[in-house]
Amino acid sequence: MTFPVFALIAGRIGIALRTRADAAVSGVRAWLTYLALVVAAIVVLLDGIWFLEELFRGELTVRFTLQSLVLLVLGGGVFVTYLRGIRRAAVR
Repeated sequence: MTFPVFALIAGRIGIALRTRADAAVSGVRAWLTYLALVVAAIVVLLDGIWFLEELFRGELTVRFTLQSLVLLVLGGGVFVTYLRGIRRAAVR
């Protein structure tokens, strides 16, 4: 439900960055991007710890494994997306 809103906003930000080169070096933009990277990294790390804890307890189920995989994919996707954005801004 929220992905279309995210895609719309990300598209508009992409258009703004292509038309205004100075927007890519904004301090607020960099600060919020680093904040998103930290949150995504924390989500992925906590998911990994949670998965290992359940594995060592012997309580892994298919449902839990799939939920953990979804968290890993979403958190990792956010991390990779924003990390690429920072690298692109650094190249400019």
